[in-house]
Amino acid sequence: MGILHRLFIIRISSLAALACCVALAWSTYLRAGSLVCSYEFDCDDVLSSPFSNVAGVPLPVFGLLGFAAIFACSFSARPWSALLLRILAPLAAVVGAMLIMIQVFVLFRICPYCMVVDSCAVIIGLASIG
Repeated sequence: MGILHRLFIIRISSLAALACCVALAWSTYLRAGSLVCSYEFDCDDVLSSPFSNVAGVPLPVFGLLGFAAIFACSFSARPWSALLLRILAPLAAVVGAMLIMIQVFVLFRICPYCMVVDSCAVIIGLASIG
């Protein structure tokens, strides 16, 4: 797969993840997971779990920052942005895979928006390899 195809995948995946992070951050700060997630899913349980924040900062905020940086770096031709992308993309993939495993094997709860974000992170990491 060529660099243009990989960049396209990274850009589309980061935009999808950003959109979901906005919804999750909005829901987290309003304390209303059911506003973005139907009652059939466990968004409230996932978003209020001990794994949902780092030092009191909700994970969707980190997602917003990380995916915005990945998206921006994917458009820049500067050497430092390529280096930053090569660091952030695999990091996002590892964190995304860990969060998927936490939802499935630890919490036994699934938040569809979280799964989209985490899956996009894994896709970004895989697309960056090459």
